[in-house]
Amino acid sequence: MPRPSKCRRVCSLPPCRFFAAFGDADTQEGLAFDELEALRLADLEDLNQEIAAKRIGVSRGTFQRMLYSARKKVAGALVNGWNIHIDGGNVKLAKGLCLDRLRCGTCPFPPKQNSNESSK
Repeated sequence: MPRPSKCRRVCSLPPCRFFAAFGDADTQEGLAFDELEALRLADLEDLNQEIAAKRIGVSRGTFQRMLYSARKKVAGALVNGWNIHIDGGNVKLAKGLCLDRLRCGTCPFPPKQNSNESSK
């Protein structure tokens, strides 16, 4: 019997939890909240896996597996024209741990500087 998964921290729940493919897509791919958070931290925030894993509260190897799974699911849905449903997972909201102060308002980390803003 496998060990139960650790509770993972996510910055916030997504405002949109369902993405529909254009046309009549009957197949739906499920993406967990923690997988979406892994995508956000690695690809949107450009954090390395070690730092991102600490933010979520898992090991680097677990983060790498989450990221691989999320990328595979999203790529499969895009290539095959499937719908994406974001829901589930053993997660808790991490008040005060996100990079975007606009989301939780109590982050100890400074907000990420946009490259366009730093050149002004």
